[in-house]
Amino acid sequence: MRDLMQLFPVTLVLIAAMIVLSDLWFGEGGYFADLPESLTTVFLYSLQTLALLIPLYLFTRLKYKSPSTDFGFRPIGWKSLIKHIALGYLVYYVASAVFIQLQLSFDIKVPGFGEQESHVPFFGETIEGLIFGVIIIVIIAPIVEELFFRGYIYQVFRKYAGVFWASMLSATIFALFHLEFAVFIPIFILGMVLNWLFERTNSLWAPITFHMVNNALAFLIEIALYYEWIEIPI
Repeated sequence: MRDLMQLFPVTLVLIAAMIVLSDLWFGEGGYFADLPESLTTVFLYSLQTLALLIPLYLFTRLKYKSPSTDFGFRPIGWKSLIKHIALGYLVYYVASAVFIQLQLSFDIKVPGFGEQESHVPFFGETIEGLIFGVIIIVIIAPIVEELFFRGYIYQVFRKYAGVFWASMLSATIFALFHLEFAVFIPIFILGMVLNWLFERTNSLWAPITFHMVNNALAFLIEIALYYEWIEIPI
């Protein structure tokens, strides 16, 4: 827990430095202001990834020589993996449906349960940009985020606070990290489901795979809506 409390400020400092650098380098008049949108996004995401992985490496792998199994990289059978992904989606959509029904039934707007901003414009409108988007959103992000949030943060909290509070705390941090406050609740629910999958299977591969599938579907829908291949009825 002491290591985790030291890791947080280091991570926050690195993220703050990333924000400052992005404004200096990619803002108006910056050194890389004319860089294509897709390359700018790739570079910024690389900085964000380093902001997570460097502190994690310093406080775990380097300090304790922690093996990959300590983070939950344990084998899981395909049948169990598919079953838990299906169960995860059932739980995720039931929980989301409850919030939607509350808004409809009581004619209220639940803060943090709004419309997510499309990620497509961040990668530009080229095939290369969309390929970068798939690599980052569908492959890299789930692995890095699950390693950091489930493999490390959730497990540390669970050791000292128990499963329930560990899941609540880590899911909250997970949702805050995305800085998409309009969809804070869906991301929080997603974090809870990912924690649940990790707890049930004792393997990080279950939440990683679920995270990949979920991001792939979400990004595909974003692309279809952005290019008006489909429309959502109002």
